[in-house]
Amino acid sequence: MRHWYLPRPALILNRLTDLDDLELVSAVINDYSIDALKIVSGGQTGVDQAALRAAIDCGIPHGGWCPRGRKCEDGTIPPIFQLSEMESDQYAERTEQNVIDSDATLIIYRAKISGGTKLTKKFAVRHNKNHLLLDLLSDVPVVNICDWIVKNNVRVLNVAGPRESNCPGIFQSSRKLLKLVFRKMISDAKRST
Repeated sequence: MRHWYLPRPALILNRLTDLDDLELVSAVINDYSIDALKIVSGGQTGVDQAALRAAIDCGIPHGGWCPRGRKCEDGTIPPIFQLSEMESDQYAERTEQNVIDSDATLIIYRAKISGGTKLTKKFAVRHNKNHLLLDLLSDVPVVNICDWIVKNNVRVLNVAGPRESNCPGIFQSSRKLLKLVFRKMISDAKRST
């Protein structure tokens, strides 16, 4: 299990000093297909729904598990999101199932991790899943997020983070960021064909 924090870009570039490393990264990137990527999330307001909306906006398949009754903090998860209902109405169970069913989890937050976001990280560690913690207050370039997805050959990406009521504005900022990530990956894929 690898736990990832994205360092500043200069630190990443400094680690790729060996020509063999650069060739390895190029081979991995050339072997990755954006067409195989699927975004999953639990459907809660905030980061979850931002990830699903960004996937829809960019034409990327999406899905995931949600609580029975499609419950979320503002009522019912919109039907546009292609989520499967768990037998349980508990958020923790769907959170764990989405971690289990994914290749990796991107955890987006602002300043500190708490509540269900912290639980997502705990499940990723428990199930030995790659996960990336991304603080929206940091200045991590979109390319670093794309590289993490590609280098880890992520086909099913779980995206999680705080609900909107716990972190006002996180839906819009996460959706914007994820659209940039997905569009860059799509653009890179078109250039390499």
